[in-house]
Amino acid sequence: MTRTRHSVLAVVVACVVVGCAPNATISFSSTVRPRNVVPIDRLLVVASLKGWAFEPKLYNDFETALSHRLKSCGVTSRVWYVDPKVPDETNRFRKALQEFQPSAVMAMKDTEDYSEHNKSYTIGVLLSSSLNTHEVSSSFWTAIVIGLVAGMIPHYAEIKIFSTLTLFDAGSAMTMWQARSEFNFVTGNALVNDWKSVVTLATGIAAQLRRDGVLKRCPANWPNLDALKCMTERRRALQEATRLADPAARTTAVRAAPVCD
Repeated sequence: MTRTRHSVLAVVVACVVVGCAPNATISFSSTVRPRNVVPIDRLLVVASLKGWAFEPKLYNDFETALSHRLKSCGVTSRVWYVDPKVPDETNRFRKALQEFQPSAVMAMKDTEDYSEHNKSYTIGVLLSSSLNTHEVSSSFWTAIVIGLVAGMIPHYAEIKIFSTLTLFDAGSAMTMWQARSEFNFVTGNALVNDWKSVVTLATGIAAQLRRDGVLKRCPANWPNLDALKCMTERRRALQEATRLADPAARTTAVRAAPVCD
């Protein structure tokens, strides 16, 4: 019985300290049309992603990560999300074009209903599969530990997101580049850092454009965006705090804002 309890605790510690969840990954199949490629200094990304399981905060994180990846390539960008609930999307898009004046437009669209590809996990399931290899896995202590840990530690999910990306010259509407991506989006609390998953997506897009010779001013090594994440969250929290009329509530909100190194 002592051996089993030690095994259970070892699995718990490994999952909490090291992490049982996999990392997000992305792969591409792309085609570039060299004769159509023009220099890009302003890029409007039109995202029509109905199936994304992203929270609103993750959309903001994606735009933040992608804009800074592209900025390191000398490109100013903006992400424009297609909202099917808005009746006059055409005029809204035309207004965005006029205001931003992009040199290129990238259309990003999910291509299928991938709900059947979703895989959700809990630590309880992971522990059960590990403990089943032991002779006394059905012991009283095993049941207690699994029950406690499964309730205390949140789940994570892997979601395969298939998308098509098409890059157009804004002036002529010529297609410069096309790609199909498969993004294994890993999301959850405690076990998984959602920000790192979003950065994987943003970095993958910029890296593929660099690899295909569409973006020629990208760095050889991508800068770390973790500090940027903190500064962005602090700026957002302080902006929300300034909208509060009550002095006490405003003070509380300012003090609660993240402090960055």
